[in-house]
Amino acid sequence: PSSDGPGRLMSNKYPNQEVFMSHFSIGDHVTIRYGRQQGQKAAIIDSQPAEVYKVKVEDGAVLFYSATGLEKDEISPTVSSNR
Repeated sequence: PSSDGPGRLMSNKYPNQEVFMSHFSIGDHVTIRYGRQQGQKAAIIDSQPAEVYKVKVEDGAVLFYSATGLEKDEISPTVSSNR
């Protein structure tokens, strides 16, 4: 993306669209907030310019959700039992 003024980015891939900071990154683990898969865990596998994310749900479904339909999961650190 290239800058086109303060606080605004222009997309090189989509030259007529602004790019805004995204809520999620590819690989983030999320929980689906609504719909048939509500409550299921998913992983972000792709994103698009309009805050739309392609997710792979734990049941194997691949779906598109808006940022408002997803909630970021907090991944707890792994505790090693080696002492």
